Amino acid sequence: MTGAEPRAGVEGRSRNGPGRGASDPRLWLVAYAVALILVAFWPSHVDQGMGVFLRSVTDLVPVMTYARIEFTANVLLFLPLGALLALILERRFLILPIALIATVGIESVQSLMGGARTASMHDVIANVVGACVGLLLVEWIEWSRRRHLINSRPRSRTMRHE
Repeated sequence: MTGAEPRAGVEGRSRNGPGRGASDPRLWLVAYAVALILVAFWPSHVDQGMGVFLRSVTDLVPVMTYARIEFTANVLLFLPLGALLALILERRFLILPIALIATVGIESVQSLMGGARTASMHDVIANVVGACVGLLLVEWIEWSRRRHLINSRPRSRTMRHE
């Protein structure tokens, strides 16, 4: 092994090897990036027209203010980025800097766009939290699988008969 090969996943498959088709996380990352760009740079707020629905949610559950709903939506928006990058990248420590750069870039362009779009530091924080949650979710799933594999192995008997 030269060190250039991708690390094997839990089940012995290459995490980012070719030929995985629809399950290839790189393809999902491209699709996610297109959707993220559409959401981030749409000329109006993506929740425009949802006022009645959001008001009914905040009336029904008063703790769910608009600010909390928006923060949660931003966390959920970047959760796939953290998860997909965790499936793709060998060096997972790069995920949060990538998320930070992406969200600062998005917010910077939104501030230059003018109109209905507004930049927000809360969005930056929520987006990075979302990427972190995605990374942690993948780490937890992989840890659980490794633990299950270890616990499902037959135990060897080391008792000697005398």
